[in-house]
Amino acid sequence: MLASSPGKTPISLLQEYGTRIGRTPGYDLLKAEGQAHQPNFTFRVTVGDVSCTGQGPSKKAAKHKAAEVALKLLKGGDMLEPGAPEEPRLG
Repeated sequence: MLASSPGKTPISLLQEYGTRIGRTPGYDLLKAEGQAHQPNFTFRVTVGDVSCTGQGPSKKAAKHKAAEVALKLLKGGDMLEPGAPEEPRLG
């Protein structure tokens, strides 16, 4: 189950989960658009067979959003292994 974990970002939670299942998350920059004062980035994260995208005004924000979406998908699809110790937690 995903729950809040103080001080941990979606990226670190997804990294912990990926390490546990032997599938380290990979991040790819898909788009960098917009003007210099108002950029928009799109990242894709892939963990095993799961791929999710996220957008944000910075690369960091876009990666965080992609990781957050992946964690929600993994939770919603019951893809997190039942009984796995220290399952990822989302704040």
